[in-house]
Amino acid sequence: MSKQHMMVFTDLDGTLLDHFTYDFSPVLPMLVKLEAKQIPVICNTSKTFAETIVLREQLDLHTPFIVENGAAVYLPKKLFTQQPDDTIDSGDYWLKTFTKPRAHWLALIEQYKQQHQCSFVGFSKITHKQLVEITGLTLTQVALAKQRQFSEPIQWVDKNDSKSEFIAYLKQAGANVLQGGRFIHVSGHCNKGLAMNWLVNVYQKASLKQTNTTYNSGEITTVALGDSYNDIAMLEAADVAILIRSPVHDFPRIKNQNKDNRATKTKVHKQIYSSELGPKGWAQEINNLLLNTKTEEVNHG
Repeated sequence: MSKQHMMVFTDLDGTLLDHFTYDFSPVLPMLVKLEAKQIPVICNTSKTFAETIVLREQLDLHTPFIVENGAAVYLPKKLFTQQPDDTIDSGDYWLKTFTKPRAHWLALIEQYKQQHQCSFVGFSKITHKQLVEITGLTLTQVALAKQRQFSEPIQWVDKNDSKSEFIAYLKQAGANVLQGGRFIHVSGHCNKGLAMNWLVNVYQKASLKQTNTTYNSGEITTVALGDSYNDIAMLEAADVAILIRSPVHDFPRIKNQNKDNRATKTKVHKQIYSSELGPKGWAQEINNLLLNTKTEEVNHG
């Protein structure tokens, strides 16, 4: 039997972070256990690069990370022995982008607003003080959240039928629109699932520093954790999808299907629904998964 490897991809807001307080203390013991088992934890978030690098430091994570709903992947240079294919140099990171820059989407949104009477406001137009009230973030955190590179979150305050017209217009213009926990996210045709699969392929081919694990020596099992609609692509692309209970909305609906997404052998797409909210649910389900996983073999259920 070939050796099995595991990679964990996680949403942040409402999943690893509490929806209201952004507390992550319940997950810390599990992060230590995962690191001891050399299982990488990859942040796959709607947050910006600036926000994510701060959180990674607080969480003591040193792995690659995916930002702005799959718009870009940042790979720490110190982790890889050579530059991965199809990436560019970005300071301490190799960068892979999947979409046009934010300015392109801002122009589309402004064009629509000039032609239609509707009530919404983009992230770029919301004041720091207003964002503190909307999100519960601090002023410092809001400043980081505003440093978007590839997407524009929209706060919608008009009727839902107007929102559907807005979304249809943007899609026709080449945008991808995702509903998050608090905002509508406008970007290109990228998503968390595509970025996740791209990074898995990098791990299968790359030579990594500071680890005894060689990912091209066996099969990789992906575990994804998320709570919202913008997590659906990631959850559906994963081998094990862990849906985290939210205090503000229902579980996102995802397809239940068998798949073979890495041309190795057919896997069972397993869905798990947490009973606990947010980071407590994250910690509980990761602990259950580790208890049911042997050292050399991943149980697909």
